[in-house]
Order: sequence, then C-alpha cells, then structure tokens
Amino acid sequence: MDPERARRFAIERMGSTDVRVRQAAIRALARRRDPSTLDTLLQLLPTESDSYVRATLTRCLGVAGGDGATATLRDLLGDASPRVRLAAIEGLAE
Repeated sequence: MDPERARRFAIERMGSTDVRVRQAAIRALARRRDPSTLDTLLQLLPTESDSYVRATLTRCLGVAGGDGATATLRDLLGDASPRVRLAAIEGLAE
C-alpha cells in the first residue's frame, strides 16, 4: 500500500467505535513522523473522550515530534486523567 493511501486508511479508522481500532490507527499515523500527522493528532485530542485513546494520542504526540507536540504535551501534564498525564510524561521523554 502506498504511503498516502495508508495514511488515509488510518485516518478513516480513527472514526471507529472500537477503541482498539482507533488506537492502532493513531499508532500507525504517529510512526509516519510528518507535519500533517502531527496536525491530525492535535485535532483529534480535544474531541476524544476515551481516556485510553487520549493516552495513546498523547504518547504518540511524542513519537510524532515537533514544536506543537511539545507545547501540547506540557499542557497535558495538567490533564484530569492520570493515564493522560503519565502519557504526557512519556511523550516528553521521546
């Protein structure tokens, strides 16, 4: 599968009702490490309600990297979810 098609496939899967599917899609996107991926992850974070998926998004921000990721990860250190706070620490350590 070509990279752009794989990216579109992963983005489509982020709309799944299955938490595991959303998490796998997020991880697949984060491994791409390109600016459009970072923007996608940053857009998903405020709308995601599941703390496990939010933690995955947070951790993957560290993998994706970039200035926007670092600032967001710092903000997430104050998140209500301990799972997300821990993921923010892990993401900053990347």
